[in-house]
Amino acid sequence: MRRVEDLSLIKVRNLKNVMSQLEDYEFLQLKKMIITKCDELENLVVTTENWIPNNSFSELKYLHLSMLSNLKEIWHGTRLSFGWFENLRQINIRFCQKLKYVFPLSIAKGLRQLKSIEILDCNEMEGVLYGNEERDSNLNEEACFIEELHLYSLPKLVGFLVNKDLSMTNNEVVSTSIERPIGAFDSTNSIDDEQLISLQPTVVSNNQVSHTKIKDAIRLMEKYSAFSSKLMEKQLKSLTKLKIAFCNALQIIFSFKESHAMIGVIKSLRVLELYGLQNLRHIWFQMPPKIMPFRNLQHLVLSECHNILYAFPYQVAKLMVRLKKVQISRCEKMKEIVTEDDDEVDTVKDTIVFYYLKVMELQHMPKLSVFYGGISSIAMPKLEALRLEQCNKMEFFSYSSLSTQMLERIQMNGSSYPLLGDLNTTIKRLKVEKL
Repeated sequence: MRRVEDLSLIKVRNLKNVMSQLEDYEFLQLKKMIITKCDELENLVVTTENWIPNNSFSELKYLHLSMLSNLKEIWHGTRLSFGWFENLRQINIRFCQKLKYVFPLSIAKGLRQLKSIEILDCNEMEGVLYGNEERDSNLNEEACFIEELHLYSLPKLVGFLVNKDLSMTNNEVVSTSIERPIGAFDSTNSIDDEQLISLQPTVVSNNQVSHTKIKDAIRLMEKYSAFSSKLMEKQLKSLTKLKIAFCNALQIIFSFKESHAMIGVIKSLRVLELYGLQNLRHIWFQMPPKIMPFRNLQHLVLSECHNILYAFPYQVAKLMVRLKKVQISRCEKMKEIVTEDDDEVDTVKDTIVFYYLKVMELQHMPKLSVFYGGISSIAMPKLEALRLEQCNKMEFFSYSSLSTQMLERIQMNGSSYPLLGDLNTTIKRLKVEKL
């Protein structure tokens, strides 16, 4: 086994561990490992206090685990060697229904070569990393360099990093994700689901809900945040492509609850794709002013996220200077693409400029009434293609002044129309003619 470079284990019976103290071999040169349909496998590696091989899997670059119905942990033990998996570049996990977590946070600083993670159809998966973020705050900031992260069909996923000591019960996930956080509001106060979805501390008056209950509601929502700002600073600082689909427990993608400065948070992210997140309420939540994240985002896809009311908060929209393509579809409750709160708007009328935006597709959103309903001007100097399909409530693209000098035609409900004056005039005229 010391010389093996490529190992595939397929339909192996009576295999509970690939490597444990009971075996007398180590994988010193292994570069590629595929394990699939080994129904009795429970752990990849089992270590003890007295037995921790230092060099096994140190050369491993690719790990594929699929259809392992009883896999509970990739490695099981009280201590781990930081030399393990130090050259791992890609990990794929599929149909491992009992696996809850992938990496302990304490070993994340050893995964310096890890570039790609894909996890698909793992019904019990709660998080990719597990550990205590405060206890492990001394992690090397140059830990992981993950560039691509794909998370599909993980119904219990509550975040990229999960504290196992504070894991949620199934009842809590159901109660918070479908309607509203339990105990968040007084029973005597009337507040509908859409007010809950857009909940921010500054927009709910004292007459409706107490500040304590607002904080409780936000704290509960943050339990279902995929990424905290600390995590984005360290383990995900090199992320370029993020895809999340059918992870129904998630309510927030990026949470900025920490108050410390985060100048370079996720500055490398180029592509963000979110599909079928039934309980998603915010992509960006409580982002503090004077930070510059996501400035290199080029492509946003948002589809079948029925509980989200808008795509961009005003302050985030102002940062989207390199955005090239926006595709938003089948978000049933979305009312506008860019929104603003009273506390967010500059005292002087500003301009939101999407310098490189060329393609925008907005489809099948029955409540979408406007792209932006605020007072700031909108400029899209390079917009060439605009497609509007079944957004029948939209009568204006923007309530403020709008500049789209490169746009000559728009696609609406399957037909192409020349621009008649400006974009607002064209949409309103086509709406009237259709009626």
